[in-house]
Amino acid sequence: MSIGIHTGIAQVGNIGSRKKFKYGALGHAVNLASRVQGANKHLRTSLLVTKATHDALGSGFLTRRIGAIQVVNIEQPVDVFEIRPLDDERARVLCQLYEKALAEFEAQEFRRAARTLGDFVPNYEDDGPAHILLWRAVNGLVNPGPSFEQAWKLPGK
Repeated sequence: MSIGIHTGIAQVGNIGSRKKFKYGALGHAVNLASRVQGANKHLRTSLLVTKATHDALGSGFLTRRIGAIQVVNIEQPVDVFEIRPLDDERARVLCQLYEKALAEFEAQEFRRAARTLGDFVPNYEDDGPAHILLWRAVNGLVNPGPSFEQAWKLPGK
């Protein structure tokens, strides 16, 4: 199961004619939520929210910023956050270590990011975002150049 949540304005109501209609939601916010939900399979996560939703949550949730992603048919990259169990100390440590590595990666300090990730990834073998960020950091080391993109362009929906 995967869930993607975005906070925004949508048009909601009956769509169609008098003979055939359905109740549904339309608009950019709905499309973005759908794309974020689909991003779970690429990031190997199960619950992602956008920055707009993250900012509306308040402090009652443990979240970690996964980073910026570029989703299909949405022009601007979007920051996504994963919601983790609040009472899980192991998840809290993971969030801190991952966000440190993410900051290093975004500063194009690929060697430091890879070292940070390499130190904790063996203890979190099932964490998809950490493995993907490690892959991106190593790729930045192997293929240096001016074409660095902070946002990860997802390969599909």
